[in-house]
Amino acid sequence: MDLPELSSLELVYLADYAGADDELLQYITGTFSELSRLELHRYRADRKEEVDYIHIARLLTPARSLRTVRLNLDFRGDHGAYCDDYDVRKAWWEVFKGTLGWEIVDVMQDCPLLDCVELLYHSKPTATWVEFHPARCGTPRFVLTYDKDHREPDLMPYSWGNFFGRGPWSGLSE
Repeated sequence: MDLPELSSLELVYLADYAGADDELLQYITGTFSELSRLELHRYRADRKEEVDYIHIARLLTPARSLRTVRLNLDFRGDHGAYCDDYDVRKAWWEVFKGTLGWEIVDVMQDCPLLDCVELLYHSKPTATWVEFHPARCGTPRFVLTYDKDHREPDLMPYSWGNFFGRGPWSGLSE
C-alpha cells in the first residue's frame, strides 16, 4: 500500500487471539510516516482473552508522527454499552481512570509529538473518548467531556441537558 502522506487512519477489526494483530500494527507504524491520528477498534474473538494493552501500546510507539491515538480495545471487565448497574460502572471507571489510561500513555509518551491517548469509555448515557495526556503536556492531563468531538454517535437518543456535569458512572436518572 503506497500512501506516504496518510495522516489519519481508523481501523475496526476482530483479533482471533492475543498477538494476532502484531504484524498489522507493526506495518502501520513502519509504513505511514505522516500518520498523526490513529483510531483502533480492536475486538476479541476469544471473550476470555486479557487484552495486553501494554504490548499494543509498545507496538504503536515507533510511529513518531502520532499526535492522537484513540483506542477501543474491548477490555475484559469493560461493562459495555447500556449497563445500568451502578456498582459495575463505578468499579470499571476506577480501573479505567486509575490504571489503564495512565499505563498506556506512559508507554506511548516516547512518541515525540504525542498530545494524548484517548480511550473509549462506555458511559451513561453514551460512550465518550476520554483523554490521557503525557506528563510533558502539563495540565489537565485527564479530560472527560461529552462534547460532539468526544462523544460517540448516539445509538439511542437522550436529552443531553440532563446529563452534563455528572460523572460517567452516575446513577442519577432524568
